[in-house]
Amino acid sequence: MANTTEQTWQEAADEAWAELGLPTWSEFRMRNAEAWDSMQGFIAAVRWTEPFMLGLAAFHLCLLVFIIITRKRFSIQLYTWLALLLLVCLAQPLNHLCIRYQKVLTTQPYFTTNGLFISTVFSAPLLVMALIIVINFLVGAVGMMVVVMRGQLREQQKLKKKQQQQQASGSIQTSHTKAKKTKAGCTTPNTSSDNNDKKKKTD
Repeated sequence: MANTTEQTWQEAADEAWAELGLPTWSEFRMRNAEAWDSMQGFIAAVRWTEPFMLGLAAFHLCLLVFIIITRKRFSIQLYTWLALLLLVCLAQPLNHLCIRYQKVLTTQPYFTTNGLFISTVFSAPLLVMALIIVINFLVGAVGMMVVVMRGQLREQQKLKKKQQQQQASGSIQTSHTKAKKTKAGCTTPNTSSDNNDKKKKTD
């Protein structure tokens, strides 16, 4: 029963994708299998121990370490990001240059006019590093926003404390003034009676 339900679900999904003009699930799986096979063939065809490939790998590794070390310096990261994009834009001229001198660089004709090899081993890692820098920028921006929000909350708390202290001091002052007035009111009748007694004695 489970197999039949899965088959009916796959058939219904394939019909829906076909109506939308999109590849069906089976076609998608076939394309993924072909892409994986082509990737494995590409990896097997390249001699990764050649000096050119080792030098390129060392270049990418050093650049990645540099990006990690300077992750907290915004200006350096910005210039590095611009340099990475510039190198990606220069991939096509570099590909033509490597085609011209590929007998000196590599033992096999890796570089072709379609630029598949240089896009895979040169441009793709640079784009990944540029994406890492962008993510670092976003993380830093979020951290700065958190710091600013915390500062605003602290200032608001300080203002509330000051207002509470001012209110408390004002209430204390008002209570003192009320107490003084009551004392003054209590002393004034006594002084008037004393004055009357003195007038009687003089008479």
